[in-house]
Amino acid sequence: MVHSRLGISRCQNRTVWTGGNCVDWRKLTCHEQAHGDRPAGLAVHQYGLVHSHGDYDLECDTSKASAVECPQRIKEYLPRRPVPTAFTRLRARCLPDVPST
Repeated sequence: MVHSRLGISRCQNRTVWTGGNCVDWRKLTCHEQAHGDRPAGLAVHQYGLVHSHGDYDLECDTSKASAVECPQRIKEYLPRRPVPTAFTRLRARCLPDVPST
């Protein structure tokens, strides 16, 4: 995926990187099967890769929080989000030679 430098610069402090983690493998597998559009075991297999960057502004454990609670946490977080955001930190780590504006 190609991003324009201008687009990255404009959105980096407004973007909130939220991690939806389901650390209960049984629940993750059930969610995957309920979707019905993924090969069995794909979510567990890709879990480490998907979360390998390790930097989020906010994380929700979807094995414990409901589909109502997770967006509520995000809504409550937005007015007090810190700067720099996880997006800004990841951008600096992955694109160190691209100046931030």
